[in-house]
Amino acid sequence: MADIAGSYELKGVAPVEEWKKRIAGLSAQIHARDTELKRKRSAMKKKRNIAMGVAVAIGAAIGLWTHPVAGIVVAIAGMIGAAFAFKPPAADFVGEERAIFVRDLVALLSDVAPGGALKLAAQLDARRGLPPAELPGGSDNAIVSKEKKEDWLSGSFAAIPGLRLAWHITEWRTVKLARKKVVRRKTKIKVKAKFALATRLAVRLDVDRTLFALKPVQNPQRAQDGDSTLDVRERPSGWSLRARRDLVQKTQLWTADVVDSLATLREQGKAEYFGQPAASLINLMKLCEGRLLPAAAPAKAAS
Repeated sequence: MADIAGSYELKGVAPVEEWKKRIAGLSAQIHARDTELKRKRSAMKKKRNIAMGVAVAIGAAIGLWTHPVAGIVVAIAGMIGAAFAFKPPAADFVGEERAIFVRDLVALLSDVAPGGALKLAAQLDARRGLPPAELPGGSDNAIVSKEKKEDWLSGSFAAIPGLRLAWHITEWRTVKLARKKVVRRKTKIKVKAKFALATRLAVRLDVDRTLFALKPVQNPQRAQDGDSTLDVRERPSGWSLRARRDLVQKTQLWTADVVDSLATLREQGKAEYFGQPAASLINLMKLCEGRLLPAAAPAKAAS
């Protein structure tokens, strides 16, 4: 099975039903890979815990029969050795969130126009969007801040006469690591890690004025942070409706090992730190659609 960042990619133009098959195939690959990695990590952690338990038991026995200090030394040495001997593989998960997002989006478009041609470009490997951030070696004060922008999904769909739908998703991931050396009675090293995900969802709906008209809007509300915004622009052939939504999620990480901390968030089911659900983009599409009315039929000339 391919295991290279960037191999889980969709790009091209194909009927909606064909996209369904391709997405199902990649989704199965991602699920199988991540499940196997999770199994290996769990098995290694179990072996490590057992080895540490044995080291503690041996240390306790030595301390009981010889000297307590000797037992403590043996237990600590055994635990350190177990930690190195049974180190779990890196939490290098691809993540299924993006595959699920695209699957749900394509399913909606399939309901609208099953035979329609869909243009799609999607990078399903979320690892590509994570900025490389690592504290330098040593115990001195250090601050590292890295950000990476990724346009992971775009597409267009023109299966309905008079309408052309397009969408785009951009994500910014920011990692901030800080190490502070505190010298008082004892020297302490404190490490903090923060992670932020900013997401921009954008939808554009181009409308033919001969087939559709715009609904009048009275007292439009001012957009607030995180709310959806809709901008209507007139074009020679009709209108262009552009909806957008910006969201930011921030969290404190447990360690400076960002990959491992994100794996813990994923295990806890905190999907908001790995992107927005497909429903967020679909709601923007419906927001554009809700501004439309069928165009009035031209009046017949008097006979």
